[in-house]
Order: sequence, then C-alpha cells, then structure tokens
Amino acid sequence: QFDEGNSFLGGLSLQLTDDTAFTYITTFGDFGARGDNGYSHSILFDTQLTDNINYIFQSDLATSELDGVLDHDVGINQYLLYSINDYIGLGSRIEWWHDDGTSFNAYTFGVNVRPTERLVFRPEIRHDWSPANDLAQTTFGVDVFLTF
Repeated sequence: QFDEGNSFLGGLSLQLTDDTAFTYITTFGDFGARGDNGYSHSILFDTQLTDNINYIFQSDLATSELDGVLDHDVGINQYLLYSINDYIGLGSRIEWWHDDGTSFNAYTFGVNVRPTERLVFRPEIRHDWSPANDLAQTTFGVDVFLTF
C-alpha cells in the first residue's frame, strides 16, 4: 500500500517429475511508489540430481512505469546444493541481474550447519561485480536461523 499501490500476488507450483518441480509466482497491478502498470514474475525449476545434489534455476522479470518511464529488469540465478549429511550442506549460487542497461553479477559459496533441528548457521563468502560501475568486491557474512 506504499504510495497507494494495489496489486495481485499469486502463483502455482507443479511437480513435473519425481525429481523436478516448477514454480511460477506473479505480481501485477499498481506498484505504488515503484510505478503504475507493474508486472513481475519468478520462474523456478528445482531438480534433485542425486540423493545429495540439488540444482535450482530461477529467472525473474520486473517491469513498471513511473512518470511515463518504463523500467524493465531481468535476472537469472542458479544454485547448486550438496548435502553432506543431515547436519552439514554446501551451497553455491551465481546471479546475474540486468537493471536499466547495467549488469550486476554475484557468486556466493556457503555452508549450512544445522546443530539442532531448529537452529541453522549459514556462513558465506560472496563476490559482486559490475564492469559498468567499476564494482568488484568480496564480502563475508553469516546468517543464523532459529525456528520456533
């Protein structure tokens, strides 16, 4: 509702095979401060390659119009996840986002450590680069999830 936006959010998920799922999520309508006539979607294919390896392909698209100017963004993310056991997993992600004629890229590698059923530590190292913006930086971060 920011700046009186009003939009629809919905989607569907289908199990295509025993090992592959497809998900489509969309939003469209008035995006408020982001613009009128907005549309976005995420398309995701999730495939279990082996008992321990999972591959995910995701594509995102977002368009909106603000003050007569059309904004069109598109991105692709790819994930490769490896489960060592019930407590430790490895993950990598490569991302590409194209916004207003400029490409932004990132590569992330991390570890999921689950010492208990409700607690997850997720340290990661991430490298971001955008040649048009003379950007190249590497960061380290840690997420901690506690579910209850």
